[in-house]
Amino acid sequence: MTFPRALLIAALTCGFLSTSLAHAQDDFWREVREPGARRSQELLRQGVRALARAKRPTTSPAQRRSWVENAIERLSRAQQLAPTDVEPLFYLASAVALFERPRGRTRVERLTERAIELFEETRRLDPDHRADEVAFELAILHTREHRFDRAVQEYERALESARSPESAVSARSNLAEVTMMSGDVEGALPHFAYAIRLAERAGPSQAISMVLALFGQAVALDRFGDTSRAFATAARAYHAGGNLDILSMPGVFFEPRHEIFFYQGLAHHAVALDSVGGERGEHLEEAISAWESYAAAHEDDAHGWATLARQHLAEAREELTRLRR
Repeated sequence: MTFPRALLIAALTCGFLSTSLAHAQDDFWREVREPGARRSQELLRQGVRALARAKRPTTSPAQRRSWVENAIERLSRAQQLAPTDVEPLFYLASAVALFERPRGRTRVERLTERAIELFEETRRLDPDHRADEVAFELAILHTREHRFDRAVQEYERALESARSPESAVSARSNLAEVTMMSGDVEGALPHFAYAIRLAERAGPSQAISMVLALFGQAVALDRFGDTSRAFATAARAYHAGGNLDILSMPGVFFEPRHEIFFYQGLAHHAVALDSVGGERGEHLEEAISAWESYAAAHEDDAHGWATLARQHLAEAREELTRLRR
């Protein structure tokens, strides 16, 4: 499970636009020296605004695609007019990373490799420019391609240059996730614990991050073999979030996609153990459905996680049978 940094593009937009206005006079003289620089800055402002609109929670998927494509067009022209400017390149990479286009009922076209190239070019042009954000975005992109070892490296770089507690929480929790997905479950546990402590210290502003980190910690504990702590942590995460909607909120994604079934199965199974009567039965049914989906989708069981899911599935079925007697 991966979720985005706390710093939203809308906030970046405000900071960028105010900075741009402050340097308007400098832009005049630069235009004299470099024809096209002023037009590049205007296209950059337009592109960043389009990105902000694409990120609004109320934006529909179709509108989001339109705004992202609008941003890519404008930012590409801005970058072409000022190829030595790092800001157009950074925002172009950000826009390309957001590109998604449905292909049939189940496939989604993305420009992941192109986004990686653009972020790496940003880093080459200016290694210090938004270093934590560049590393974070590269980590997310490598995660989408299941290059978990590369993602680990980038999250570690993001933490080295993190500029706020919020970004540190997201990076630490995501680092834990990709460490687990690389097969190092034991190595992931300290990262989850640290992410939870950071979120707790940050208070209400990081409540969502804490719940997501708790869910991740529960899964890691289960895969590490500490089932009792895993179930207790999963129940805590479920009650803290109120339900499992947080696992499907915008920006949260799972790679491989069927990973979400393990989270859902563990959470429902854990809550069922603390419930009675009809509520217990409902959670067991949800757990069984999730465990079945995970086991069916998991063709490669190199880590033994599908086997673990099948064990939980058998247990949930037995518990439901006893409940209905």
